[in-house]
Amino acid sequence: GRKRKAPTIDDSGVDWKQKYDTDSIASCNVATLKKYLGSQGEKVSGKKDDLVDRVQTNIAVRIAAGTMPDTSVADGDGNAVAEGNDGADGAAAAEATNDVVGNDDDDDDDEVHV
Repeated sequence: GRKRKAPTIDDSGVDWKQKYDTDSIASCNVATLKKYLGSQGEKVSGKKDDLVDRVQTNIAVRIAAGTMPDTSVADGDGNAVAEGNDGADGAAAAEATNDVVGNDDDDDDDEVHV
C-alpha cells in the first residue's frame, strides 16, 4: 500500500463535536473539512459530499471509541449547556435551580422556611 502523509494540525477552531451533534458539518467549507480529515490521518481528496461523509464517520467512530473530546461549554452564567440539546437535561437543571429559589412551576406552594 501507499504511505499516508503524516497527520496535519487542525487549526480551524471548529467545534467538531457540536457540528456533528447539530448535523451541520456540511456547512463547513472544503478547506476546513480537509484540515479536520488531515489531522485525523484520513484521505483528504474527493468531492465535498465525500468529505462530509468521511468527517461524520470519523467523528462517530471517535465518539464510540471514547476518543472524541467532550466539547460541552458553559453558557454566560457558568451553567453547563446540555449536550444534544434535547431539552430534558436543560429542563431538569432549570427545575433544580427553581427549587433552590422557590419559584418552580409545580403545584406545591413553594414556601421558604428559614
